[in-house]
Amino acid sequence: MILQTLKAITFTTMSSPSDIMGHGSKGISRAVPIQVNPRVSNVKSVYKTHVDVIRYCKTASKRLHGVDEETEQKIFTEERVEMLKELSRKPDIYERLSLALAPSIYEHEDIKKGILLQLFGGSRKDFSHTGRSNFHAEINILLCGDPRTSKSQLLQYVYNLVP
Repeated sequence: MILQTLKAITFTTMSSPSDIMGHGSKGISRAVPIQVNPRVSNVKSVYKTHVDVIRYCKTASKRLHGVDEETEQKIFTEERVEMLKELSRKPDIYERLSLALAPSIYEHEDIKKGILLQLFGGSRKDFSHTGRSNFHAEINILLCGDPRTSKSQLLQYVYNLVP
């Protein structure tokens, strides 16, 4: 059996504007067998994947709570800001945040810390005075591991956490 990466997915919408569909859209996926010849009852073992869109909800940066719908300003009370400042002063903040990341997944503390660093990103460095160009502030990680090490679950948790 030869496995291939899916190249494209067809979206089918009924009486819906199709310009809102894009990367990351959710839907119901089903496999449709392809018949080579309509007179022959055999079908190819290759399936064409497409998504039937039943209902859609356009989401954007307001995925998480805390954004005012009218002004599109983030809503943080003074108490919340003070609590976050106090939390940032704790010496074990790195361990606390890594334990709070995907708490239902046990162990894998090093992986959680790597994902946590990627969430916060790096600081932009300027090496123009040495003749080198600027470096990216984003941190990229390569997450490899044995099967059943919760790689997909950790990344899915982070995807749902961050807008």
